[in-house]
Amino acid sequence: MKTIAAQQNGFILLLSVIIIGAIGATLALYLFLTGALSGRASLDLTGALETRYLADGCAEQALLTAEDCSTQTITTTTPQGSCTYTITPNGGSRTIQVTATSQNFTKRLALTVNFSTSSTTSSTVSWQEVTHF
Repeated sequence: MKTIAAQQNGFILLLSVIIIGAIGATLALYLFLTGALSGRASLDLTGALETRYLADGCAEQALLTAEDCSTQTITTTTPQGSCTYTITPNGGSRTIQVTATSQNFTKRLALTVNFSTSSTTSSTVSWQEVTHF
């Protein structure tokens, strides 16, 4: 009888080790995949922010030239990506469309600027991110 009980204890111990090992392997795989996906998400966030900063810089550049121009499209290339802006006059205001591309990301900004005829001041009526023009 002792041999049957010893065999059962050995079987229970072996089965416990297998179950605990499977749980440990599953937990290790989960932690590995979570870390890998977290790193990917961090890279995506960095790329999206870089593209946003590029679009903002391009919009600032367009604002500097908006008052003295007719309709024009200008493309700028930097090590971070490329940016294209189009300025369209509408009487005393200007519509500016900005498209910035960096890595696999694209940001689009739509700006409307009013210029006072009595002075050289301007006021931005709107500055917003859009999905398309």
